[in-house]
Amino acid sequence: MNGNRLSLLAGALVVLLGAAWMLDVFDSEPTTIRVPEVEIPKEEVSEVTVQTDDWTASLTRQAGRWQLTEPVEALADSNTVNRLLNTLEGLELQTIVSTNPDRHERYGVDQASAQYLTVRWKDQEQVIVVAEQGPDFSSSYVRLAEDPIVYASSRITVPSTLDQLRDKVFVDVAGESVSAASVQGPEFRYSLERGGDSGWSFGDGSTADSIQVANWLRRFNPLRLDGFEDGLTADSLTVTHTVTLETAAGPVSLYFEQGDSDMRAWRNGGPGVMRAFGTRLNSLVQTADALQQ
Repeated sequence: MNGNRLSLLAGALVVLLGAAWMLDVFDSEPTTIRVPEVEIPKEEVSEVTVQTDDWTASLTRQAGRWQLTEPVEALADSNTVNRLLNTLEGLELQTIVSTNPDRHERYGVDQASAQYLTVRWKDQEQVIVVAEQGPDFSSSYVRLAEDPIVYASSRITVPSTLDQLRDKVFVDVAGESVSAASVQGPEFRYSLERGGDSGWSFGDGSTADSIQVANWLRRFNPLRLDGFEDGLTADSLTVTHTVTLETAAGPVSLYFEQGDSDMRAWRNGGPGVMRAFGTRLNSLVQTADALQQ
């Protein structure tokens, strides 16, 4: 009887020790480790590097605009970069979660799982290792540089793909600057001309609905698409639709390839081949019937 009782007590002790280990009770040193303060002056930051296990992006601030320098040279999405910097400027390390490097994988702050942020300003640099998840939706697990300590912090939302960091403006043409347009699809072709006070007309002389034409042109001011196809070139596209907008600065020609569920787009001097949901094509390349008065 006594042997059974001792076995039960020993089993309970093992369970309690296991639970304590899972909760990092043995990792915590609340009386000896101070939670540091992190200060990142958003307006002074000149360089940002985002590194994951799959890709690395380097950004620099040039003349007030953020530019991607690696892995491609392109205009960055300044709104996305500024949102990231806002979370870093307000970063608050709240509590120590673990001091054990063996727990890094569990909290998603190991080299294979985490996102590494390197922020530089003046002669200073701060490296923050960020997990995709945190204790809850409003917080993140983080480490600072090579420090093994894992903290729970205020939420840091790091872009998960390179596309999120790139400016997705495909073209930006003010409708007021367009004097003529031509549109071509697999089964139609037409042209439009602006007639001053008389409004818009088709190439055959018939009157177009100037309000509808203005609404259509507004879609190019600016036109943002969904992402990039860096592995494709203009020569690899099978163009199915074309829109040419005549402006005082010269013609702007847009080329589209219609796919089964998506579309690809390219323009001379543009950011490269881009992609978007195929349902958007009908609003960008409208038939003449949609613009008739």
